Amino acid sequence: MRKEVKRRFGALRKEFKKEMAEILKNDRSLAMAIVLTRISESRRKQLSKTWYVLGTKYPKAYKDEDFRKIRFKTLCGDEDIYGTLYFSGYKEISNKYMTLLPCKLALGEVYGLCLKIINEK
Repeated sequence: MRKEVKRRFGALRKEFKKEMAEILKNDRSLAMAIVLTRISESRRKQLSKTWYVLGTKYPKAYKDEDFRKIRFKTLCGDEDIYGTLYFSGYKEISNKYMTLLPCKLALGEVYGLCLKIINEK
């Protein structure tokens, strides 16, 4: 599956990564916003798994009124990299790649760049 994705989106991934590298060198705050976007995505996944386990293993706890109030108050943020780019002032890049490159693939490509820039390596 990974080879198929590399083959299908290879040139587009390289182009996206190159454009983002130029932007991220000048805008470290965007790099930090993308890292926080990635963190919120991983937290959302973990919470979804937790709710699933509670729903299948402990249905009484899952249906409890107090538990429902807590569940819907939990906020993780938005894990969409294109939304982060759009509201950070990079609308043209967001609109250009939104329909061409899947969101999770784009986030994975840029996440490593962001860590290098934040840690100044």
